[in-house]
Amino acid sequence: MTPRATEGPTPAPARRSMWRWAARVLGVVALVFVALLLVAFWYANTRSFAERVRREVVDVLETSTGGRAELASFSWHPLKLEAELDGLTIHGLEAADEVPYAHIDKLVVQAKIIALFRAQVGLRLLQAEHPVVHLIFYPDGTTNQPTPKKKTESSRPVTDELFDLAVNQTQLDNGVLLVNQRALPFDLSAKDLSLKVTYQPHPERCLATLQLEDLTAQRGKASAVHSRLQMNVELARNAMQLDGL
Repeated sequence: MTPRATEGPTPAPARRSMWRWAARVLGVVALVFVALLLVAFWYANTRSFAERVRREVVDVLETSTGGRAELASFSWHPLKLEAELDGLTIHGLEAADEVPYAHIDKLVVQAKIIALFRAQVGLRLLQAEHPVVHLIFYPDGTTNQPTPKKKTESSRPVTDELFDLAVNQTQLDNGVLLVNQRALPFDLSAKDLSLKVTYQPHPERCLATLQLEDLTAQRGKASAVHSRLQMNVELARNAMQLDGL
């Protein structure tokens, strides 16, 4: 009876051939990945991408604020994670011939962390040139503040998070706060700003929590004021409640 032959180790040429095949596969995968990165980087610098982002920004602003948003132009530098928005305007419930609810001549942001699946944004820098906020209090107790379009699928009281913002350095240059056409000019800079805004439909209101460290504020030619700020506010259609300051 002939004894059964036992299986020995894989021959060296076969092992070398297996490693060559694996190296080739990994090399092809790496080349495809690099090619995709190059294509993505190229597309991120095209006008079509900038226009697409501009439309998306307008849509997000209109949904979160409830007003009609306009954005003249959008540009960004992917390697710096820096974006520039020019001519940003949000129209509220004011008349067409009145100053809009909010306007910024130029807004520069430098991103740090962006959570794609949450309404959370982390920035290194937020710089606004000539921001104007216009609040009108009408005789019937209403204001020109628009109502967010964010809806819930249930009639139960549910609080929806509109956005959660954290900024290392914030700077507002040549700002103006208009309250019933009375202008209050200001300049503001702050470190470690955090702002969380949520929307509650029943009863309808916005809940805002603002915290600023190392705040420097200046109104007109007055001396600059250095302070810290922590504030909790509830905003309704015809009322504002300060829960903590």
